[in-house]
Amino acid sequence: MHPGAPSARAVLQQQISRTMECEQDLKRSIRAVQMSARERKRRDSGLRSNGQFVLLRLIADRCSMNPHAVLAARRLLPGGVWREAHTLAEQEHRLRTLIDKPAVHVAATRALAVVPWKGIAVKAVRIIAELRLLKRIAEMNSRGVAPNSKMVAEMLVEEWRAHEHQPGVNTWLSRMPNTPKLRSKWLARLRRFWGVHYRKLGSRAHLSPADERRKALKKNISLRVNSWNHF
Repeated sequence: MHPGAPSARAVLQQQISRTMECEQDLKRSIRAVQMSARERKRRDSGLRSNGQFVLLRLIADRCSMNPHAVLAARRLLPGGVWREAHTLAEQEHRLRTLIDKPAVHVAATRALAVVPWKGIAVKAVRIIAELRLLKRIAEMNSRGVAPNSKMVAEMLVEEWRAHEHQPGVNTWLSRMPNTPKLRSKWLARLRRFWGVHYRKLGSRAHLSPADERRKALKKNISLRVNSWNHF
């Protein structure tokens, strides 16, 4: 054997190493093909639809498409989705292209068919109830009324009452107005998710442009009246 040549042991170890690498590559390739086939099958059956789009599909099906689903979508989807869509009508059109897909419809239907409801269906109902609640708070704030936390919890129960829900949700709602700790936890989540305060709602994001102009006009008129009263 040539003095500089590798030993038989080293050659054998190199061959074993190459064989193991080939086996690992083969396993990764097989796993990738299997996962791709599984993902395709789940996507075709509607189970791999984007969870956010399914949630928004449920919201759109169970309440008015405009503005409730659009307002929820603006909180749930990244800002890049709404690029060059400034009005509610443009945003509604953009949202429909995302949720009006067969796979999304199938996944939303299956979420509602499961008893008890899947978490995504319960979340859709909660978002609808909170949107209606925020609209009521905005109307109260425009009249100069600031509801306290117990009033807000009672209004949530009223807005949720129109929907079918799980027994556990019923228990949670019944405890909400009279349990300060539970109410405080929910209010913290409400403020964090919607970026609002129940005593002073940033209503610009929840009012139509016509309502904003009407509110600003009323404010200007009241300021002029007050200024005239000082003379």
